[in-house]
Amino acid sequence: MIFHKWFYVDNYVGTYEIGYSPVLNKEIIVSKENVDSSSENRLKRKRIFENDAKNSEQIYTKFSNISIESEDSILAYCNKYGLPYSSQIIEEKMLWADPDDTFDNNTDADGVNVSELSIEQLKKKDIMTLKGFCNSVILVRNLLRLQSLTDAKELDSSQYMDLLSLLVFFLFFSHENDFCYDPYEDNIPKSQLLRFQYAFQLFVRKNPLARYATTAEQVGLFLYHCQFTKERGAEAAESRHFWSLVNSKSVENVLNLFSFLIGTLDGDGKENLFSYCSYGNVKFEEDVLGELNQERQEEICCVGKEVLCDVINDGLSAITPVLKLDGQSLHGDWELNFQMAGIFMEIYMETTNQFLVRQCADPTCGNFFSVSRNRPNKMYCCEACAHRVAKRKERERKKLQAEQLKVKKQPIKVQK
Repeated sequence: MIFHKWFYVDNYVGTYEIGYSPVLNKEIIVSKENVDSSSENRLKRKRIFENDAKNSEQIYTKFSNISIESEDSILAYCNKYGLPYSSQIIEEKMLWADPDDTFDNNTDADGVNVSELSIEQLKKKDIMTLKGFCNSVILVRNLLRLQSLTDAKELDSSQYMDLLSLLVFFLFFSHENDFCYDPYEDNIPKSQLLRFQYAFQLFVRKNPLARYATTAEQVGLFLYHCQFTKERGAEAAESRHFWSLVNSKSVENVLNLFSFLIGTLDGDGKENLFSYCSYGNVKFEEDVLGELNQERQEEICCVGKEVLCDVINDGLSAITPVLKLDGQSLHGDWELNFQMAGIFMEIYMETTNQFLVRQCADPTCGNFFSVSRNRPNKMYCCEACAHRVAKRKERERKKLQAEQLKVKKQPIKVQK
């Protein structure tokens, strides 16, 4: 079937600000405009993604390159493209709020100060928690890092450790705030490795021992529980639901790869093997891989590619191909509900069209960009970065030459 149009999203776009809402008890990104049609100061719709392929402009790289430490960087992106999860487009899913949020303040308020807005007034604006926005940026950024590492022909030992850290993030933490963790209410992820993560988060919340353990101990206990359940064959009734979440070949590969983490709370020295902080930073305290043979390298990269596929496929699950009637002819089209779906669609299109993700070699930049496989050696995201590095190398070369010349000119002292 020939698709009539490139995919697009009609996202709400306004003028955004960052503030604190006592109603939500959170920092939020919120539009100054309202969705109310009777308001003169009204949110507008903007079509995004549709012409990006023609203009060689990828929103996903712009999104991943946002500096989440800079309010100016966050707001500049939001003012141009809107929120990745627009509350006005998907309000019924409440993705702009955390699952455990409760609202008990329905009082009216005058003025436009964020701290004074009631929940009813907030619902008339385009809003997302700042933490939710930053988590989305980190998710895409880490996904591009994962893609770049698994696509590389050769990796050194430090890069394999980076890859291992990314796998811990995606296997255990990347979607931890997406669910209520009630098996009777949640829509369980369809991709197997995200079901594995769901099972881990559920295990931590339900298991008293894991709840108060370190992060490394939580992972070790969970992997031990997976192994134990596998050996029992899920014979016990209480294990059947858990077994249905983790029973797959992909999970077996994960258990094999992370067998060094499997442990219990018996002082085995693994309690601080790695640390995890918010915004996706997993840090191993030591090199746990050591000397890697070819088989071990392929094993890590294989799990990395499985995770990459699962995360992208999960992001694509919000996209629906639809058949439309235009006059007398039928044509295919895409239905996307929010910006993040379009970002995953872009990554999917670039991946399947054999584009490579690179991180700018300028150490003062580090932005992500995509290149065709016909230009695999491109190192910089733009000419400005290439010029800046060239000038820096030129200054260093001249400085070295001056130092060498100075040494040559120094008089030689002759001992009498």
